[in-house]
Amino acid sequence: MRTCGPRAFTLVEVTISIALALVLMLGVSQVFRVAGDAIGTGQALADALRDSRAAQVVLDRDMQGAVTYAAPYFLINCQGIFSYENHQQDISDADQHVWTVNDPAVAGNSIPLSTISVNSQHHRFDSMSFFYRGLLYRQTGNDGTYVDNLASREGFITYGMAWQPDNTGTFTTQTIISNGTPGTNPNNLYGSQWILARQALLLVKPASNGAIYDSGTISQDYYQRPSNASSSDLSPLDFTNTKSTKLVSPNTYALNECRYDLAGTTISDYLSIVRTAIANNQTFYSAVSNQLKVNPVVLGPPTSAMMAQQSPILVRGCSQFIVEFAGDFLSQDATTGKVTGTYAYKDASNNTVYQPTDGVTDYYIDTAGNRQIQWYGLPRSTAGKSTVTAANGDVVFLHDLWVTAPALGSGTALPTAPCERSIGMTPAPSGNSLTYDYEANNKATANANTRYTCAFGPSDPKPRMIRITMTIDDPGGRLGDGQTYQYVFTLQQ
Repeated sequence: MRTCGPRAFTLVEVTISIALALVLMLGVSQVFRVAGDAIGTGQALADALRDSRAAQVVLDRDMQGAVTYAAPYFLINCQGIFSYENHQQDISDADQHVWTVNDPAVAGNSIPLSTISVNSQHHRFDSMSFFYRGLLYRQTGNDGTYVDNLASREGFITYGMAWQPDNTGTFTTQTIISNGTPGTNPNNLYGSQWILARQALLLVKPASNGAIYDSGTISQDYYQRPSNASSSDLSPLDFTNTKSTKLVSPNTYALNECRYDLAGTTISDYLSIVRTAIANNQTFYSAVSNQLKVNPVVLGPPTSAMMAQQSPILVRGCSQFIVEFAGDFLSQDATTGKVTGTYAYKDASNNTVYQPTDGVTDYYIDTAGNRQIQWYGLPRSTAGKSTVTAANGDVVFLHDLWVTAPALGSGTALPTAPCERSIGMTPAPSGNSLTYDYEANNKATANANTRYTCAFGPSDPKPRMIRITMTIDDPGGRLGDGQTYQYVFTLQQ
C-alpha cells in the first residue's frame, strides 16, 4: 500500500503566513514609533518646563531690582511679525504667504491672519530695557579670560530676541530673525529657532585715568562714553553708536555684539546724561533696534569673544516674547472707571505740565461691576476673541484710554501720553476709543507695521506691574504650537 509523504504548505498558506508576519512587524514597529514619539514629546515638554522655570527665576530677580524711582528711563518695545513656526509649516503653506492660512472650506483660497492675536504664524518679539539695583557678577572678560572677577550693585538689563549667525559664524542682515531663506538663515528663520537673550551690563564709574579695575587691579575693557561726547550722545548705553575701549584688546565692539558686560557709568550719572539730552530736545533713549548678537555654537577652539556671545542666551526655542505693563497713568471715576484726567497735559503756554493722578493702578469695570487691571501694550485679545477693544479689558494702547480724558480748563489734552514714542498700528480715534475694533481696522499684510514703543523718562510715571508671556517650542515640531507660560511681576516704586 502506497503512503504519502509529509504534506507541504500551499502557496496560499505561505502567502497568508508572510502577510501575518508583515502585519505583526508593522504593528511592533508602530508600537515602538508611538512609544518613541511619546518619549520624545515628554522630553520636549520637560525641557520647556525646565527652561521656563529657569527663566522665571531670572525674571523675578531682575524685576525685584528694576529701578523705577529716579531712573533714567524704562523702555518697552512691542513688535509683531509674521513668520513660520518651523520648516514643515513653511513647505506646507500652499500660497507661501505667511500672513495668511489655507482656507479649509475652499481649495486654493487663503484667509488673512489676525494682527491682534498670537499663533504659530504671528509672533511677538518684544524687548525691554531698564536699570537695575542688586548684585550682578560679570559673565565675560578681557581677551584670554572667560569670566572676570568683578561685581557691581548697579546694572542695565535688556531682554530681547537674539540675532544668530549662519553656520560659518557670520552675522548678516539675512540672519536676523525671520529674514532670508533656509539657505541664508539656517538658524534664525523660524519661530521655534529663536533665542530669548538677556544682556546684563554692570555699571561701574571709571577711575580718574579712565580705567576700570577688577578685584585683582587688572584693567578691563568696557563700553565707554567719549570724553568729547555731545549733549545728544547717549553712550555708553546707546545701541546705535556705543563702542568699547581698547585698553587691553586691539579691537572695539558695538554694544549689541555682547563682547563685554561692563559699562563706564552709574545710574545717577546716566540720569544726568538723559536729562541733558531732554533739555536739548534730543531722543533720550536708545531702542534695541540692533538685536543682541549671540552664538550658541562654538566653532573651533573657544575664545573669550566666542564664550561672551553665549552668556546672554536665556531661553532657546522662544517663539513668543510678549511684554505688557500696567500702572497709574490716569485719574478715573471710582464707580464707572471713566477717565477724568491724565498725568500730563499742555498748559496755556503750550508747555507740557505733569500732574499727579489718583494713585490707583488703571483699571476697567467688568460686567459684574468689579475693577480689573487694565493692561497696556500692543493690542492683543486676552480671551481668544476676534476683536480687541478697551471696553472688554483687552490689551490696548495707553492712548485708547488717554484720548477719553475731558478738557482741562485752559489747558489742552495731549494726543498721546508722553511715554508713547511710537504707535505703529492705526490707533483708536477719540470718538469711539473704547469700542474701536482693531481687527477690522488693522488687516494683515506682508508688511504689517505692528509696533509700539513706550519709553518712560525721568518725568513719566513708571509701570507698576509687568506681565511677561512667552512660548517655548521645539524645532522638531514635537510640541505642536509650543508651551506658553505667563508671569506677572510687581515693580518696586
